[in-house]
Amino acid sequence: MKRYLAINTENSARAQITEKLEHYTQQVAKHSQALALLSRYRTVSFIGFVITLFFVDRYPLLLILSAAVLTVFFGFVARYKKVTALKHSDETLLAINRRSMARMNRDWKNLEAPEQTESKTVFWQDLNIGGTRSIISLLSHISSPLGLNTLKSWLEKTPTIEDITERQAGHQDLKNQLGFRQTINALGLQIKNIGQLNHLVDWLQSEFTLVKKPKQKLIALRCWNGLGALLILLVVTGVLSAISVLAYVIINAALLLKFRQAVTELYYQINIKPEQIENLTKLSQEIEQYKSQSPLINHLQSELFSAEKNVPFSEQLLSLYRLILLSELRLSAIPYILASLFLAWDLHVFLRLQHWASKNTHAFDQCIDAISQFESLSILAAVAYENSTWTLPHIQKDRSSEIVMEHGGHPLLKQDEAIRNSLTLTPNDKICVITGSHMSGKTTFLRTLGVNAKLAMIGSVVCAQSLSMPRLDVLTSMHISDSLLDGVSLFMAEVIKIKTLIDILEKNKQSDNINTLFLLDEVLRGSNDLERKLVFTRLLNKLDTYGGYGLISTNDISIAKSDEVNQIVSQYHFQESLSHQEGSVAFDFDYKLRCGVVAQTNAMQILQSMSVI
Repeated sequence: MKRYLAINTENSARAQITEKLEHYTQQVAKHSQALALLSRYRTVSFIGFVITLFFVDRYPLLLILSAAVLTVFFGFVARYKKVTALKHSDETLLAINRRSMARMNRDWKNLEAPEQTESKTVFWQDLNIGGTRSIISLLSHISSPLGLNTLKSWLEKTPTIEDITERQAGHQDLKNQLGFRQTINALGLQIKNIGQLNHLVDWLQSEFTLVKKPKQKLIALRCWNGLGALLILLVVTGVLSAISVLAYVIINAALLLKFRQAVTELYYQINIKPEQIENLTKLSQEIEQYKSQSPLINHLQSELFSAEKNVPFSEQLLSLYRLILLSELRLSAIPYILASLFLAWDLHVFLRLQHWASKNTHAFDQCIDAISQFESLSILAAVAYENSTWTLPHIQKDRSSEIVMEHGGHPLLKQDEAIRNSLTLTPNDKICVITGSHMSGKTTFLRTLGVNAKLAMIGSVVCAQSLSMPRLDVLTSMHISDSLLDGVSLFMAEVIKIKTLIDILEKNKQSDNINTLFLLDEVLRGSNDLERKLVFTRLLNKLDTYGGYGLISTNDISIAKSDEVNQIVSQYHFQESLSHQEGSVAFDFDYKLRCGVVAQTNAMQILQSMSVI
C-alpha cells in the first residue's frame, strides 16, 4: 500500500496545505544539500580510481583497490540519480501545494491560465469560464490534459441528474484524500502528449497496419533468428562457410525492405517519450488500487480491467512502455545496424506492437476515458476541499422546480471579500429585471448565479449557503462586441446571440427534464431609446412564453418602471450612497440586492468626478 505524507486531518485545508508547503520546502533543501555532497564524493572517487589505476603497473595489488573505488563511484552515481528523482518529485509536490494555496487566496498572478480552454458555447466568455482569472483557472490543477479536457466537456454539456448525483458522491469520496489526490496530480503533470499516444493506437488499429496472426508471424521470425544463430555457430566452428551467414543477412534485409513502408510509418507514429507512458501506467495503477465507496469511482475502476482476462490497464500500458523502449534502439546507430542485419529488429518491434494492439486496443479509449473522468472528479474534490464553506447543490427532477439561492457569492472573488446575496425564482415569478447604477454589482450578480449554476450542473460544490434548482441549460448575452471584418455591428452581434438563446429556449420547452436559465446584461444596448422600450417589452413577452428562468439587467430606469414590464417580471436593484469630500464625489457600493427599481443612477456624478463634464 502506497504511503502518503501524514498530516493532521483535524486542521483546516489552509493549515494542512501550509504544513505540506513547509515539509516539501525542507525536503527540497535537504535533497539539494545531499546532491552537492554526492557530486563532490563522485568526483573524488573518480579521481581516486584514475590515480590507483595509474599505479597498477608498479603495484598490482592496487587493482583490487581500483575496482573497489570504481564500485564506490558507481554507487555514488546511482545514489545521485535516486536523490535527483526524489528532489524532482518533492519539487512537483511543492509546486502543487503552492498552486493550491494560490487558489485559496485567489492569487491570480500565481495561477497561470491552462492552455486550450476556449469554447464556442454561448456562456463561456460571458461567465469567465476560460482564460486568465477564470473558473477553469480556479478548477484546474497541475495535471494531465486528460482531466482538464473532460472537465471542459462537462462544462459545455448539461449531464443527466443521475450523472450529477454520482459525480457529487465521487468527489466527496476523494475530498479528504489529500495525499492521494496530489499523487494523482504529480503523475498527471508528467503526461503532456496524450494525443500522440491516441494517434499511435489509432494507427495500430488501422487497415494499413493490419497484420493477420501477428503472434504466429512473431514466433516464425524468432525461429528464423534461431536458425541464424545456429548458422553463425556452425560458421565459427568451421562446419559451414561464411556464405550461409551472408545469405541469412541478405534475407533479413529483404524482409525489412518488404515491410519498409509500415516500419517507416511506425517510427513516425512512435513520437512519444517512454516516460509519459510510464507515468500514465503509474497513474492507472493508483486509480486501480484506490479503495472507494462511490459507485461512479467503482465503475471507472472496473473500466480499467479487461473484460476478457481481467487484466488491468496498467499492465497493458507497461507492455507498451517496454515496446517503446525497444523501438528506441534506433537512436543508437551501431547496435541498431547490427540488430537489423542479424535479427530484422524493426520487424520484431512492428510485429510485437501489432500483437499488443490485437490484445489491448479494443478498450483503449474506454480506459483513457475512465482515467480522464477520475482526474476530473479529483479536481472537483480539490474544489470542495479548498473551499470548505461551499455546499453541495440540490438538483430537482421536476423542470418547473424553483431556483433558490441562499447567500450566494461569486466563486472567483476572495471568500472573505465576496458579498453574498439570495434570490428565489419560481414558475410564477421566473424573470427578474435588475436595475442599478454603473459599477453597482448587476453584472457580477448575474455571473454569480450563472457560474454557480454551471458548477452545480457539473456536480461540483457551489459558492452559496444553499442552492436548489432543476436541471438547467445556462444561456447568456453579456459580453458583446462588434466585428469590422465580419461586418457585424454591436446591435446585430447582440441580436445574433439572443436568437441563439431563443432557439435553445424553444427546444428545451419541449423537454420534460431540463429547463433554462438565461442571463441578459444591459440588453439591447445598441438600439436607440425610442425603439428600445418597445423591443424590450416584446422580447420579455416572448421570453416569458418559453417557461425558462431569467435575469435581465438594465440601466434604463424608464423601461424598468413601465407598466408593461412590471406585469411580466419582478424587480430588484443595487444602489450606492454618495458623499462629497473636498469638492469631489465618493461612491460607496454595498453590492446588496434589494427589491424594487433603483431610485437614481450615477452616470452624471461619475463623469463630473472624473472632470469629463
